[in-house]
Amino acid sequence: MDFKIRCSAINSIMSEPKLKSEYISQGAKTYCEKWLKQALFGRREDIKSKYISKGLHTEENGLNLMVKVLKLGMVYKNEERKEDEFKTGEIDFLYKNTIYDNKSSFSLETFPLFAKVLDRQYYDQMQGYLSLWDLQNAKVVYTLVDTPIDILTKEVKWLESDDEKQQKALNHVFTEKYWKEVKETLFPDAKPIKFQSIEDKYRVKVFDVQRDDDYINKINFKSKLCDRYIKELLLNL
Repeated sequence: MDFKIRCSAINSIMSEPKLKSEYISQGAKTYCEKWLKQALFGRREDIKSKYISKGLHTEENGLNLMVKVLKLGMVYKNEERKEDEFKTGEIDFLYKNTIYDNKSSFSLETFPLFAKVLDRQYYDQMQGYLSLWDLQNAKVVYTLVDTPIDILTKEVKWLESDDEKQQKALNHVFTEKYWKEVKETLFPDAKPIKFQSIEDKYRVKVFDVQRDDDYINKINFKSKLCDRYIKELLLNL
């Protein structure tokens, strides 16, 4: 049973162990143990959260917004999964030899409009992709799109007044047409306000990532160490 790290989970195995006597970190061990249980018994953890749910429901809208703002023209979503000896992954799409990966922000609060540095988790993921696709450049693109009404309904469900619901919704709705629909459906009795839509150009944030071969070698080495730990677990079953 050979271990390969998913690019989206690379960050889970990259930290250094606290003890010199250990060759992988406790976080990497936890990830390996979870991976092995799923592999042994044919189970896969069904991770659910409102953040993941929005990402799945708004994937197409996010891609459309990205393509429009960045003026990419016609693009086609990638449907190929690649793997090598150490890792496996599936990119969003490729355009002019650059990997593009969309991250749908849950709300205005979580959208990194002013951030200067990319979240390390996504940097690690891109290095895995760049290795598998043998390319030099990637772009992580955060998009801020309207929250689907079923998810928004759950967000405001426990708020007592329509005014409170309206205030909450302002953090999730960014286009005027959709705002009118949401207001009529979820908080029709809220006080009148002047809704300010957010221009498309402010709802896309791009981080450029360049290939780092030294770091890719480290990823491969960490994956190999995880494979060693998993084989030790199997011997002790």
